[in-house]
Amino acid sequence: MMQAFGFGGFDGDVEESTVQDLVKAQQEFGVAHANSSLPADSIQLAQPPFSGAGIRRSQADERVLVLVSGRNDAQGAEDAEDLDSNLKEKPFEQKVLAAMKEVGDMHLPPRPNTPASQVSAEVPEAEDFELGGSGPSDLADHAIVEALLQEPGMGTSLALLAAAGRLSRAELRGLRQLVEQSVVMGIDYRTIGLGWHHPQSRMAYREATHASTTCEPSRVRAEKSRQSLIALARSLAEDGSESPGARIANFFCIEISAAAKVCQVATVEGCLAALEAELLLPLRALNEDRLCSSFMARTFKGDALPASKIEDKIDEIMSHVVSGTFSQWRYSNPTGVRQLQGLSEKQLALWVQPTRTEWHRGLLVHEAAPGELDYFWATKIGGPSHGFDIEGQCLLPLLCNARHKAVLVSDPEWPDYPVGRAHFRLLWTDEIPARPVLWLETINVCFDANVDPRPWGAAVLTHCARKAEAMGAVLSVSAPLAPKLLEVVRHPGHVRFACDRLVLRPSNAVVEASDFLGDHDWLQEEEAITRPLTRTIYEPQRPDPTDADDTCTREASDMSVHGPSTESQNSGQQLQ
Repeated sequence: MMQAFGFGGFDGDVEESTVQDLVKAQQEFGVAHANSSLPADSIQLAQPPFSGAGIRRSQADERVLVLVSGRNDAQGAEDAEDLDSNLKEKPFEQKVLAAMKEVGDMHLPPRPNTPASQVSAEVPEAEDFELGGSGPSDLADHAIVEALLQEPGMGTSLALLAAAGRLSRAELRGLRQLVEQSVVMGIDYRTIGLGWHHPQSRMAYREATHASTTCEPSRVRAEKSRQSLIALARSLAEDGSESPGARIANFFCIEISAAAKVCQVATVEGCLAALEAELLLPLRALNEDRLCSSFMARTFKGDALPASKIEDKIDEIMSHVVSGTFSQWRYSNPTGVRQLQGLSEKQLALWVQPTRTEWHRGLLVHEAAPGELDYFWATKIGGPSHGFDIEGQCLLPLLCNARHKAVLVSDPEWPDYPVGRAHFRLLWTDEIPARPVLWLETINVCFDANVDPRPWGAAVLTHCARKAEAMGAVLSVSAPLAPKLLEVVRHPGHVRFACDRLVLRPSNAVVEASDFLGDHDWLQEEEAITRPLTRTIYEPQRPDPTDADDTCTREASDMSVHGPSTESQNSGQQLQ
């Protein structure tokens, strides 16, 4: 079970105002956040002007992943009240919201923190950050900000602000993440555009040695961001109408080139959660495509897509990310509700739930953490694949559709971030009544990770089979996976080959993208039926008929066919 913890800053009074006592208090307090400390031997930073700068984090130091699922202000309360009022006459939409509230109660137990054996009050030099160096074992956020901004005395000033209760720990951490992501990792998408010339792994962005990061436009922009961040950091000591968190949130919106209407709905919690999920570059890339080549306004094969609709969808995504309502929006928007229509309350709650499977030797198979911001980076795991700056339109279905998730694999041999992923969708059979189908695609491995993925297959199949069994849904996997699937399911006699069509209800992303369901990426604003697909399917016992929800029906006139227009084939061969 996983839980979304609210953003909590370290706002209490500190008896001693020295930097040493402050850092010690921070360590003992155990603030709730992910990747909470950056050991010196896990950071790589080159000398100014950051031409080869980089950051390397370790998941081993994670404590509690903080992702905010709702706005935390008066306007957010009004919005929620209006939403509940509008849905009084819509029972299935109410079930979606109830399922989302259940997700908010799921929790991920914090990992134990390893406090530094010795903390120095001295500001470290840049060489202290070199990978494998002998610098401090637990560098405070204020010290990192000073070193990256190359501004002597900045760290001490920030530490004293925090000690006086004028700068929360969450705000200080957000400032540091702004510096890391805009200065060290910064890429100028509005100048160099989107395309296949960008990195294909998350680590390449962190190491900041790729040509996209080191090219002159990106470095010029990063230097402008550095100067602006120095001014921002100095302004935090000044009294004003805006809190430090609000100033950081505003700066974040500017850095990602958010539209004015997006900036208006931004909350401190939403922006800090986005920074925690390392989303500055993904959001900037999606926003700045319209300022350069409109790369996302055409399919992989070059067919035109409606640019204005793509841009509107990007703005919609941004609004819900910066307001902290991204995950709730994915499941409660009208198109997403339609995609899930027909699930029982139990099935709906199980689909929305970010389930996880702990495997042998520390291997973990999981879906996105509460808040689901993980999905912005998911398609940078292996491939070669699309991502936020490579065929960005192909990422939109994962971000926008309630039917679409990704199964992620975290391997202890690669602690930096999830190292494996597979697209995971909830589709429907082409029959009446329609049955839900959990559709699993290929497992991809991060290009940079030196890991052994052979144990992953059984782990991922077990995860998906257990979810299908709990939901009473059909599981569909690649035909050659039949032998492995037989080994992990609870009802081997229910595994068979089949050649079926599936129903694709309209996409909330303007497009749909899959090499298995269709022709890579295509416009998908109408309901469609796939071509006949030969797969291995597992049909666990169906749920109790008394637990069934509204039966799904559809008119033939509302359907379009993606693939050959022949009759549905529902034949199958049982495997022994």
